[in-house]
Amino acid sequence: MAQQVINIGASPNDGTGDFVRDAFDKTNDNFTELYSSSGGGGNLLATHILTKPKSTFYYSTALSPNLLNTNYQDANALTTTMFTPAYDLTINTLILQVVVAAAASAKIAIYSDLDGVPHTKLHESVSVDTSTTGIKTITGFTFTFNAGVTYWISSVVSAAGVSFRTLNAYSYFNAPAIAASSSTQVYTSFYIPVTYASLPSVLTTPTTSNLAHQNYTYISFRAV
Repeated sequence: MAQQVINIGASPNDGTGDFVRDAFDKTNDNFTELYSSSGGGGNLLATHILTKPKSTFYYSTALSPNLLNTNYQDANALTTTMFTPAYDLTINTLILQVVVAAAASAKIAIYSDLDGVPHTKLHESVSVDTSTTGIKTITGFTFTFNAGVTYWISSVVSAAGVSFRTLNAYSYFNAPAIAASSSTQVYTSFYIPVTYASLPSVLTTPTTSNLAHQNYTYISFRAV
């Protein structure tokens, strides 16, 4: 259903806007459409890129960059979160931000979804140096996200000491997906031990012990 816009008239009380009942009928229809596409628990949207992507525009794993934190990331562990585009989206750039530098390298991997957990590796980026702070840009590839398909976007570092710009786990409306309870699960987001030099083609099925309870890396990507 297309969004139903409430007619507010040209000026206050000019009699040209929607009647109150009609306006709230549109409001209810819009909310029904919103919640019918929700996921991950808590009735919050799991689908991102709700408008058709534009060439050369930048998108990210969160709906908004607000309430960003920094987060230390252990070596040889994927920090991964889900992403489900509403439109096909082909990208050729991945971006993350190093806030605390260390003598290490980082890369981003994209995994498929299997029953709500990351599963098969679809893309593994080249490594970028994390010995200096700032924006790290990864190019030289193309990858297509298909509309309505869930993916898991992950960051990983080769050595300890690196902190990335992250999204706060309690920024609910900025998040891709949350669980029903903020105190027990927080996010459909996982922290999975791996080997940096050779990321697994298929991940061992994560369990609740792998749930990420605080932050996940804020990753941006550029539409072709």
